[in-house]
Amino acid sequence: SLTFSPALTHLVQEGKLPAQAVLFIFARSANSKGGPPVAVLRVPLAQAMQQKPFPFRLDDSLAMNPANKLSEAGLVDVEARIALGGSVQKQDGDLRAVIKDIKPGSAGLSLQLEAAP
Repeated sequence: SLTFSPALTHLVQEGKLPAQAVLFIFARSANSKGGPPVAVLRVPLAQAMQQKPFPFRLDDSLAMNPANKLSEAGLVDVEARIALGGSVQKQDGDLRAVIKDIKPGSAGLSLQLEAAP
């Protein structure tokens, strides 16, 4: 599940984050050095924040490339990122949290996104 820090929740409630902000949660092979994700979940931030904590599940149905499946990866890094501009491409100001070296199929992961200082 993904939790949002109280400070981040306050920013959203006050309308201080862009309306087009999007939450991306993705898994990337741990040894990929920034290669394409093996699974991606995209949710408008406002929708994701309606459930606290936000439950998520990454699996092969979320593969970007059917030949590159999460279930076939060794270890993965799981990242949650709030893309303030709504773009999948990383931009300055995006908020992120990462858990490294996770075995695909693991349950009970917990990430927390914090507001930028």
